[in-house]
Amino acid sequence: MAENDGQEKTEDATDKRIRESREKGNVPRSQDLGAAFILLVGLLSLKVLGRPLLETLMGYTSRILGELDDARLNVGNFVSISLNTLMYMIYMLGPFLLLTVVGAIIIHWLQFGILFSFDKLIPKASNIKFNVFTWGIELFKTKAIMRLLMGLLKVIVVAVVGFISLEAGLPDLLKSMDFGIGQTLVVISDLFMTVSIRIALILLTIGFVDYLYQRWQYFEDMKMSKQEVKDEMKQMDGDPQIKARRMQMARQALMNGMMNDAGKADVVVTNPTEYAVALKYEPNSIAPVVVAKGRNVIAQKIRKIAIENNIPIQSNPPLARQLFRDIEVGQLIPPELYKAVIEVLSVVWAQQGKKVAG
Repeated sequence: MAENDGQEKTEDATDKRIRESREKGNVPRSQDLGAAFILLVGLLSLKVLGRPLLETLMGYTSRILGELDDARLNVGNFVSISLNTLMYMIYMLGPFLLLTVVGAIIIHWLQFGILFSFDKLIPKASNIKFNVFTWGIELFKTKAIMRLLMGLLKVIVVAVVGFISLEAGLPDLLKSMDFGIGQTLVVISDLFMTVSIRIALILLTIGFVDYLYQRWQYFEDMKMSKQEVKDEMKQMDGDPQIKARRMQMARQALMNGMMNDAGKADVVVTNPTEYAVALKYEPNSIAPVVVAKGRNVIAQKIRKIAIENNIPIQSNPPLARQLFRDIEVGQLIPPELYKAVIEVLSVVWAQQGKKVAG
């Protein structure tokens, strides 16, 4: 690690490094974006549901007060009324709270997807220690300066938007005073909602800009030196699980290619069930070529593909065993097997009405 200290980090982070960072809960995200989005969802929900909820609450309150006038209040009915009121409040506020929770889930999913990590919740000694000198250095880092600027920007925006909106709504507020306290409260609530939604939209825009910055900063911090990339590649090459996964993927790719070629063969020579070798002969080729071969389960797959593609299947156990043992996929038939292979192809061509190649 000491050798890497002086090296410049110019290389993009590898998938492995990003994956490990994500597992620890380190992902690009903006708290300002999340807070602004949740605030906006809450305000819009309140704007849509607020008046019906208020009217329902006022009706319920009037009914409860009416019942209290007709009945003597005691411990029993007080507890009953309190529980009923609590359940009623939960029932009324449920949609509002549900929309807010859904909004929080959506904005976090949009930023970094689905992530469950408890690493951030575990206290670490390095996070508990406090050093005045270190704190002073951190204060003047780019991140701290950006947080300070974003905070000042939000304060200025809230103040300016609030002042302009209140100034624009002041004439309506003054006029409403001539129509009684009820109309005045309606105007005040509408003005408050309008100002709040405007502020939330602007904070959402600022939060989006902050998210872009946080994402850029995250990948900058994740950059690696050339030596770190080399060391990680060596580590991955030495990992038995990764090696096994690569070999499995290579075998699967080879198998898929071989099965595709088996569907284009001229004949399949079998044992009849233990071995299967698919041969193809091109007119301009000097000899037939083995396009697929297999034993047991793979042999059965080759036979199945041959049946599906109407490819002739010839049972010739000695030839099938020798082809499987001595010839690799993609290799031409050697001269010593010409006679045996031509005999098989002659039978196939005769069945198909083709002339035997000279």
